[in-house]
Amino acid sequence: MREFDWIAALAERFGRTGPGVTVGIGSDCAVLAPAPATPIVTIDTMVQSVHFDLDYMTWADAGYRAVTTALSDLAAGGADPELPIVAFLSAAIPATVRDEDLAEMRGGMAGAFEKYGVTLGGGDTVAIPGPMVLTCTFIGHAPKPMTRDGAKVGDAVMVAGHLGAAGAAVHLLRNQQARMDDDALLAAYRRPEALIGLGRALADLGATACADVSDGLLADAAHIAEQSGLALHLSLDAIPTHPALAAHPAFDDEERLRLSATAGDDYALVFTVPRDLVGNTVALAARFRVPCVHFGECVEGRPGAIESTWRGEAYTPEKLGYEH
Repeated sequence: MREFDWIAALAERFGRTGPGVTVGIGSDCAVLAPAPATPIVTIDTMVQSVHFDLDYMTWADAGYRAVTTALSDLAAGGADPELPIVAFLSAAIPATVRDEDLAEMRGGMAGAFEKYGVTLGGGDTVAIPGPMVLTCTFIGHAPKPMTRDGAKVGDAVMVAGHLGAAGAAVHLLRNQQARMDDDALLAAYRRPEALIGLGRALADLGATACADVSDGLLADAAHIAEQSGLALHLSLDAIPTHPALAAHPAFDDEERLRLSATAGDDYALVFTVPRDLVGNTVALAARFRVPCVHFGECVEGRPGAIESTWRGEAYTPEKLGYEH
């Protein structure tokens, strides 16, 4: 598919304007509507065979995943899902990719755009030898933006969302162990969801720092600790392992913990709140039907240092999470 055919196909599928965009696809620059709250921006790059593997998912899955993983960053920033969310897509497309595959990928993206109310404002397209690279830039609006650097000594460390399912799915797929009843694990990997409504609610409640769990729970918690200039004491006994992983016979308890604490790709939210808000936070997450637990404390110490325990003993994994 030539560049202008790709652009025309995007315009036909997504339109040239929409909420937050007065001039979109087809001009050198998009024209955005005046911002109703503080703009927050994220950019996320997905490389074929690194961030998405077409041996393990469809083109539609890859398109959906490219959108929701970027939206998860907006969730961690406190973006309001009722305010405009604008996307810009850069696609580096190998000549070997079939037009029907690209159409399928656009369909997956369209499903995510429609679900989360995203407007495509434009982007860029180039032809390359390979592999395919998708870069999504998203602009949201946050009345109370959250960052990773606001945690205070004495704050509670909490996590909302299920953990470990995507890591378990990758393990099963790579080892050809996936079963017919592993749909929940596979869906968590192929089509993750962004907790964007919950993120806005946490910001309103008073969360002091937040990150989405993309690299691994411990790794992303460490990012908060480092940028906030403090250390963390964490207890991993109660973290919310995905039910399908907790019941899966292919994994023992230690492997379930490793996947939940370090595998990443969960797109849960790890965050800090003042201790007196813990109960309110659990109740808030329950209204979104998302599991939420208090599993640690912010303490004085070397910035980014983590001490974690499991079943009463120190837990020190080989790696805290995924590193690029």
